[in-house]
Amino acid sequence: MQGRSATHQRIYCASIAICLIAAASPVPAGAIAAASHAAHATGVRYQPGDEGDYSSEPMATKRGDGRESGSDERALLHDINALRVADGLTALDSDARLSAVAKAHAEDMIARGYFGHATPEGKDPFNRIATAGIPFGYAGENLGTGEDERDAEARLYRSLPHRENMLEPHYRAIGVAVYATYRGVVVVEDFID
Repeated sequence: MQGRSATHQRIYCASIAICLIAAASPVPAGAIAAASHAAHATGVRYQPGDEGDYSSEPMATKRGDGRESGSDERALLHDINALRVADGLTALDSDARLSAVAKAHAEDMIARGYFGHATPEGKDPFNRIATAGIPFGYAGENLGTGEDERDAEARLYRSLPHRENMLEPHYRAIGVAVYATYRGVVVVEDFID
């Protein structure tokens, strides 16, 4: 995978009540699962030279109809870009291939009832992005749930690690997925340079 070596991974996992930050050391399998709550968000960032373990958690949002919400995705992209511009950064370009990666992960989490950066088979966001043939040096992913897109995005923004992903100056493109379930929405934001 382009730009990736076997050193360390920075993982950021946040929930309403718990923030687990593991820098320069792998996270033990299952450690993130302990941070699972009814409404939460998780974020992870990759920088050149990083490697790590992305454990899955049980999905907080029960299975629903998994309806994709294009208008919510456009609103979310608009909100993230407004934050970036207000912070003196360039707006992110919407990348259709990256959105397809985000959408596939959201659909998989909903269909199989888990919530995490890694699939039950251990495929992390960086594997998914590389498998899609998308080159990157820096990449990140935010996962969130909420009553609706605005609620999920507000939760992500209140979390420092997620806000750092949104405002990472290396990022130039984003792929977004917002899926409605009968308990709220599931949001996946994938970022690359």
